[in-house]
Amino acid sequence: MFYFHLPDNKLKIACDFLFYDVFINCLELKPIVAWKLRNAKENQFYYFLSLIKQAVECLMAGKPVLSADRLKKGTYMSQYPQWYYDEFKQIGVDYTDLEEAQAYDLRMQALRDTENEANNLRELLGIKNTDRILEIGTGTGELALKLSEHCKKIVAIDVSKTMVEFAKMKAESQNKKSIQFYTAGFLTYEHCTEPFDVIITQLALHHLPDYWKLIALRRVYGMLREGGKFYLLDVVFPSQIRDYDSYFNKIITNLRETAGNELAEETETHIREEFSTLDWIMEGLLKSAGFYIESVNYDGFMAGYLCRK
Repeated sequence: MFYFHLPDNKLKIACDFLFYDVFINCLELKPIVAWKLRNAKENQFYYFLSLIKQAVECLMAGKPVLSADRLKKGTYMSQYPQWYYDEFKQIGVDYTDLEEAQAYDLRMQALRDTENEANNLRELLGIKNTDRILEIGTGTGELALKLSEHCKKIVAIDVSKTMVEFAKMKAESQNKKSIQFYTAGFLTYEHCTEPFDVIITQLALHHLPDYWKLIALRRVYGMLREGGKFYLLDVVFPSQIRDYDSYFNKIITNLRETAGNELAEETETHIREEFSTLDWIMEGLLKSAGFYIESVNYDGFMAGYLCRK
């Protein structure tokens, strides 16, 4: 039996868990994924629910449930050694509630042409209606929702439970059936079904230090089918710059003039606190992970890499 000590505003989460409790019981798998929760924080409940979904997928596929220790112990990273990087630790700007996620979503829709992005990625990656796609760092899910119309299945993950919950709300409001959302990231998502045809990540890998970028990319490589495509877009600093002070000051000034103070301040936070790396390091990491780089597009301090396994 699951034990809950929840105030009224957590009743919906409890109902979600009770559904999976019943489902797990029907499969006679409860001893594998059951655990006891007392006074858990709300973000843990969303995380645990996503782990149960992953566990059920693994079990239905006849594969081991790698999340079992985490489920039983009731912590984010408890199945990993103490030295393992905690990718749920907030780096950079934090979006802590649904209102902030909605504000972020509206701002991104104003700044990005997601429909055009999705069409360009479909052409670049040769996406077909039979493809299985993974998006890592989905945010509020806008790109995943666009791509879901053109593939068999898309799994979209993010380490922010707030972003994932907002993305789920959008998917439900649009009646999208071929998309699944999980609270997870590069280092913790556990894929238990057949390999993906395409994996996409945009503006997410920079949350990891360079060593952990390599571990993340090796995990991505392992989740792709042979010949599968991987597209990485991120902030990557050009190594040929001699005066980085002037370089960054110019970028911040231009952003402040064209996109407003908020985005300029977020970019300052990114440069100061996050883990964007240099171009030659990123290319080396991709190659060390096993990828063949088919093409690279550098645009200012943004870089897009089309890779193949």
